[in-house]
Amino acid sequence: MVMNSIPATFTAFAMAVFGAACGGEVSDVTAAPPVVEARVDLTIGSADGADAYIFGRVSGIALGPNGHIYVADAQANAVREFDADGQFVRSVARAGAGPGEVRGPCCLAVDGTGTLWLRDTGNARYNAYDLSGGRPTYRELRRMSHGSAGFWVETTFGPSGHLIDVGHDEGTLTRFHLDSTGTVTKVQRVTSPPADSLSMYTVERTNSAGLPMIAYLYQPFGPNHLVAHSPMGGWASAVSSRYAVEWTGPDSSFSWLLTDDVAGPPLSAAERTAAEERIEADRTRWEVPRGQVPFDVPDTKPPLRALRFSTNGHLWVFLSVPDGATRLGDVYDRDGKRQYRVRWPADVDLRSGHLGDGVVLGVRRDELDVPYIVRLTIPDVM
Repeated sequence: MVMNSIPATFTAFAMAVFGAACGGEVSDVTAAPPVVEARVDLTIGSADGADAYIFGRVSGIALGPNGHIYVADAQANAVREFDADGQFVRSVARAGAGPGEVRGPCCLAVDGTGTLWLRDTGNARYNAYDLSGGRPTYRELRRMSHGSAGFWVETTFGPSGHLIDVGHDEGTLTRFHLDSTGTVTKVQRVTSPPADSLSMYTVERTNSAGLPMIAYLYQPFGPNHLVAHSPMGGWASAVSSRYAVEWTGPDSSFSWLLTDDVAGPPLSAAERTAAEERIEADRTRWEVPRGQVPFDVPDTKPPLRALRFSTNGHLWVFLSVPDGATRLGDVYDRDGKRQYRVRWPADVDLRSGHLGDGVVLGVRRDELDVPYIVRLTIPDVM
């Protein structure tokens, strides 16, 4: 594979955040990609129907080998199974702390053996359910290796099949590789960007027990550290204020830098009002004088909204769009080449959904903020 040199639009800012890509392998993606439309072909849910079709806080969606759809609901403490036509089949997990039970489930994934995994945040573990027999059967659990169980992050696996348990260790985002016994076999640290590249304000306080604590105030629409973990074992990271995505391969086997010259859209009046209200609410909650908050509402959004990997190891770079506009994302193949730009409805959120070959699953909210599961199909562009 031949990679291009660093384009002129790659700035010193991005270099300061990420450093040079390993071996100088950098992908220039300035060529305009083809644009494809993802269209909704199935909707699951109800505002006032049977309980199985009413969702509270959708926290993960996965697609099984037989086309069945699995949905985690962190509010209901449940995982439900639906067939390919959207009909409810059964509950996979119920609330509790016993074997196979869940508290705050999220981050569903199906591994190469057809096993359904979830991150059980309330019980600080991962649960596995065998799908091979047609009816999901609880198989095992693996304990988390860190203290940030409530953190929502993709459930992924390394090249050896080891579960990758992601959490914060001494303030650093860390990937713990767990073998079948739950033993940590490898630890990988995800490099954090310089603090001055993020708009964050720390507040030191004392909690009700008299112990010191730190609160974090973030600038609405300010630059964030974005990280996505690949089912093939690698990860990608960026600062949302710049289209400069570093993609690290399994075992650091490669490091590519994907860049483009993309600007963020301006905020709408409604977005600006909401952002101002959020700053004021945070300031009031933590009793911070207005003059001490080091940021205000920006005029534009950052160009990047999120990073995700699909089940086939393709990287999706979600772009910021004007308020109410159709969503956009760039899709890269496993060689780091941009294949196409996908467009999908403005009211569909794919950040906690399933991204697969030609089929994606996400969450759509109606005018009353009621969530529904939607399936979208993407035409073949290869």
